[in-house]
Amino acid sequence: MQHIRYHWIVAALALCLVQLPTTMAHADSDLKITDGLVVAIEYTLTLNDKSVADTNVGGEPLSYVHGKHEILPSLETRLVGLHVGQSKIIEISAADAYGVYNDTAIVMVEKNQIPPDAKVGSILTTQEGQPVRVLDLTGDNAKLDFNHPLAGQDLTFNVKILGVDPPKPTLR
Repeated sequence: MQHIRYHWIVAALALCLVQLPTTMAHADSDLKITDGLVVAIEYTLTLNDKSVADTNVGGEPLSYVHGKHEILPSLETRLVGLHVGQSKIIEISAADAYGVYNDTAIVMVEKNQIPPDAKVGSILTTQEGQPVRVLDLTGDNAKLDFNHPLAGQDLTFNVKILGVDPPKPTLR
């Protein structure tokens, strides 16, 4: 009987821990964004010409742990202090986003160093995960652009804060 009671207590405790984040989220709904908190945002990213470069409106929120540099550091910095329901338009210069366009990041390589199905305009990925755009294929050579696709672009984020929560406890 003692063995059964022990398992019941452990199961009840585990259930309470699983329920804890939901309860805490409701109690702390007025938390302000600061390091260590889990933040969920909805955003639209536009460029200087007002074209939409990216958005998650109508889709899944972007969730990240604030202070872990999981998003652009210059965007993360400007979200500090906001709370659920707030919206903000954040303008970030190219230098503070993906950098200014660097002409020296254009490199000629032999075609056999890139995938055979690559075409002009293709985005390839280096072993380190860096995007590389194919600019030209001539003869045995390929002209590659190692600049980030948004390098040289000023960015405008229209952000809405959907959630600010403590990190969920992990069961071990």
